[in-house]
Amino acid sequence: MTSAAPAGPEPSTTQVDLSILGVAEPRPERLAAIVAALLSAGQPFPVRADRLAIDWAVAEPLPTVGSAPTTAGLHRVRGVARIGDGEPAGWRMVVKTLRHPRLWPGLSHLSEESQREVRGLDWRAGPAAMREAARCSFEEVPFRDETVSWRTPVIAALVTIDADHMAMWMEDVEGDQRWDDARFERAAFALGLLAARRLGTPSATTPRYGPILAASRQLRGHALPLLSPRADWVRSQAGQLPDVVALRAELTVLGERLEDVVAAAADLYHLPAHGNATPRNLLVPWHEPTTFVAVDWSAPTLLPVGYDLGQLLFGPVVTGELSVVDLMRIAPLAERAHLEGLTASGWDVLAADVHRGFVASAALRSLFALLPADPTDEPTGSGGTDALGERVWAARWLVDQLREILPTI
Repeated sequence: MTSAAPAGPEPSTTQVDLSILGVAEPRPERLAAIVAALLSAGQPFPVRADRLAIDWAVAEPLPTVGSAPTTAGLHRVRGVARIGDGEPAGWRMVVKTLRHPRLWPGLSHLSEESQREVRGLDWRAGPAAMREAARCSFEEVPFRDETVSWRTPVIAALVTIDADHMAMWMEDVEGDQRWDDARFERAAFALGLLAARRLGTPSATTPRYGPILAASRQLRGHALPLLSPRADWVRSQAGQLPDVVALRAELTVLGERLEDVVAAAADLYHLPAHGNATPRNLLVPWHEPTTFVAVDWSAPTLLPVGYDLGQLLFGPVVTGELSVVDLMRIAPLAERAHLEGLTASGWDVLAADVHRGFVASAALRSLFALLPADPTDEPTGSGGTDALGERVWAARWLVDQLREILPTI
């Protein structure tokens, strides 16, 4: 959270320049209060903002891949502060600026029905979900031959800017981004354990169609029209590749049976989910290799068992950070670990239900995102046809998995 020297070069002169934050730029007194709250976290005595002087502070944008319509910006802010006559203390935070979804620049590209769906998103729900999940954090829960811990980042401040914007100032976790099979298994276990703990005592199956139906409506309003022969990308070089043409034909048929995919997910147990549990949102501190710090929570809602596995595994596939060979090897390991987490909290869930929830949810959330429909949306892991081939292969694998659980499609 804090360090003796913030990452990156120090400014050559004393300055506080946070103008890049736009509407989230704080006044000096507000910045002092936010930094004081951060420096007070975990300390026996709070730091008084009126005794805090900010020597310098700068901000830089952080990359956002496939960010939500409610995300207006993501920045790292770092600086140095002095408490009274004490030594300078380095600090870092991440600032996430949220906005009403009607201000999202991409709104005009959607159908009218999808625009209504997006405008109805609860843009204030993410911080509420994170605070609720913080109450279910756990430390050193046994998992096979090791332990797993889970927490949310320290929230130094949640600032209401105006009627359409708010900013969340959070602990900046310096993490180890190297994910191996064991880390995927630990994450899957932790997601299962957390979901069951947040819900409490197991209850009877109660379908919650809301989020799943919303996903299918968004597909109908935005993704399915991209399969039309008249779509611009279809006439591009990538769109004319034989494998892409074949995949588009399969997805066109699948698009006519979305109700079957929705039903496959909606009839399962529904549990609280992270909602966007990609490895990029499950940070692993360098000094705590078995701890996950979960950020970027979606709105608190009940989602099908296995839902978070879809983002855990297909999130890095979409961005080119996980190969299909690795996906096919890790998927059964993650499903088994996820089931262990659910079972550890007293849930008696079938492995087949975890698999069904994972596959159906991933199809609704990620399958169409694998299409090369946006020429500017290249995977970050590699470029050119190799990356495109990986995405097509991943989509075909997911379609095959979907047909195994739904032979009629």
